[in-house]
Amino acid sequence: MCKIRYSAHFTDIYGLTDSAMYTVQFFFLNLTASGETVIYYSTNNGPDQRIALPAGESTVTTQISLLAGNANTLDMRHPFVAQLFSIYVTPPAGQYFSADNFTLVNDAPTRVICPPGTCRPSGSKIKNLSPTSFARVTMPSDSSDASSTTTSKYVEITYINNDVALASSWTDGRNARNITVQVNSAPAVRLEVPLSGRSSELFSPGMGWYDSSTLGVLVPGFGGRSGGDVITVGNDRTRLGNGITWNGADLVGIRVF
Repeated sequence: MCKIRYSAHFTDIYGLTDSAMYTVQFFFLNLTASGETVIYYSTNNGPDQRIALPAGESTVTTQISLLAGNANTLDMRHPFVAQLFSIYVTPPAGQYFSADNFTLVNDAPTRVICPPGTCRPSGSKIKNLSPTSFARVTMPSDSSDASSTTTSKYVEITYINNDVALASSWTDGRNARNITVQVNSAPAVRLEVPLSGRSSELFSPGMGWYDSSTLGVLVPGFGGRSGGDVITVGNDRTRLGNGITWNGADLVGIRVF
């Protein structure tokens, strides 16, 4: 048996979200022409995993687990005379839920079908989200991330806000609406979202209320629940204090990574 000769230790690897679905590619130089090579790797001081690099190939790809933040480590070792050139880590693609996937809770929220080419990428939106009226969707459990404990995931919120709000701009010094995301029974996370409108608020179709934008935030509470994770989007003011307006920003969709 060939002894392990080469090793590498990588630190401060940034994780967008807690997930076991990151893709890592290892790139090598000076390869041998025959015989596959077994590579051993581990993340965050976990148990060793192994992957085979075919003879003559310069790259090999596998999936790894990372936590949200930049405190992740990756260790690897291999038993042949070849240089590790680089590694490339790609986050999971995420799962997108459009406005059409959400269930409206209470009477006030309204689902709007937008003109073609607007409210991207969904083509629709939900308006009149408030502290008492919200939208809810259930994300099925992912067996790859199944755990009895809860984790945080990065969520991108596609929203629309063209509330010019002249009064609050003068008194509070800001021009924003709020939107909150809550997963299961974890505390809601609030974003104070800026204007997304790029069209004229006086003359364009929809007066700027069809122009979407995206912001991301790390949201706790995923996992640890049978039947999937319940995601609630609204304008939760009871937990987080008063917002600028009663209604939150319009919701086009969310992507959970």
